[in-house]
Amino acid sequence: MSVRINQICYALLIKRLMQDDATLADLVEVSGLHVKTVEKTMRVFRSHGIVHISDYIQDAYGRDAFIVYRLGEGKDKKKFRIPDAERTRRCKLRKKMLNLHPTSLLTVSQS
Repeated sequence: MSVRINQICYALLIKRLMQDDATLADLVEVSGLHVKTVEKTMRVFRSHGIVHISDYIQDAYGRDAFIVYRLGEGKDKKKFRIPDAERTRRCKLRKKMLNLHPTSLLTVSQS
């Protein structure tokens, strides 16, 4: 019986997911595949109900950046999204703060 490489990689991915929840980085480390290959495989697994998104890990800015996968059927967790009004308010506040403290006031006047 011949075993193909992709079958071994699928087995490694599923074995890792059976142990605990995993991120793409964890699955790449276990399988040795490229990130995009693992991402595409997880997308196929999600479409067939093998895995679902259980959580997101936030980056330094508070954005949901890293997906955490869990084995089994389930409902995907929604990404946190800042409402448009809040995003606009923060942008206007930043612009207002820049206008209060301009760096261009230190120009030398000619006499």
